[in-house]
Amino acid sequence: MATTERFDFSAFDNGVGNSGFGFAHGPGVDLRPQLPETTPDLIGVDLTHRIDVADVAFAAAAGGASGKPGGGGGGGGGGISFSPYTTTASAYNITIEFKGGSWTQDLHDVFVSAADRLANLIVGDVQNVNVIMKGGLRLVDDILITAELKNIDGAGGILGQAGPTSVRTGSYLPATASMQFDIADAANFFAQGLFDEIVGHEMIHSVGFGTIWSYLGLVSGTNFIGAKATAEYNALLGDGSAAGVPLETGGGSGTAGSHWSEAIFAHELMTGYIDAAPDPLSRMTVASLQDLGYQVSYSGPIDGYALA
Repeated sequence: MATTERFDFSAFDNGVGNSGFGFAHGPGVDLRPQLPETTPDLIGVDLTHRIDVADVAFAAAAGGASGKPGGGGGGGGGGISFSPYTTTASAYNITIEFKGGSWTQDLHDVFVSAADRLANLIVGDVQNVNVIMKGGLRLVDDILITAELKNIDGAGGILGQAGPTSVRTGSYLPATASMQFDIADAANFFAQGLFDEIVGHEMIHSVGFGTIWSYLGLVSGTNFIGAKATAEYNALLGDGSAAGVPLETGGGSGTAGSHWSEAIFAHELMTGYIDAAPDPLSRMTVASLQDLGYQVSYSGPIDGYALA
């Protein structure tokens, strides 16, 4: 990478924390991440979207958790700092950097498990890219995710934000991403057995699900039209009649158009609402990652899923 080219961010960020997909961060709360410098190989973008506690169904998880968020959780004890973690399950490497000292071992392990699972689903290497970030030049292979637990607004309200902060030119595959969660909400949802599904859901957004679709021309109206995902949806239907996968149309700008339809797919992990566990990850979601340009494995940890 030689000279640095400036980039017109107007199509990607409106200056108040909204991405080109309309994901709002909300008035009075600045959750915008530190964006990498735009270069010939990289576009620094804010494609993170805010996650609200209201997006998570407070049904009791297996094991008798309470139906609404309360105190406790997090796995006992806090104030631990952790070194970065990089997956080794496949040629697709996910590096997680843990910011701050509010981590518990259990909350850390949720991120590690989610990264390991995803690296067993996305298995092919993608282009390494130099990223100019705060602190200097970084070589990223294949994605660097900054994970942070912080005090945002306490229990309830804003759960956090997550999504890509830079994408590769040409392929638009994310190179960096940010995942921030309110420490109180993270502890509560861990106690309910839901935090692993929340982290897994948001990590899949961070590699491009719902966040780079428009760049790749994969949305038509209210359908995702990637050929691989559509084929898997038709396999679920059993009649081969669908021209695309139905997307969520409700729930506001952070939900509509970037998730599978809740009404049709119910508990699938990548609908717009996290329900009581379990929320299965289907072959259709894995296929949608293939439609983004990733090499995927269908022999990885994919859950059994069928339309209701």
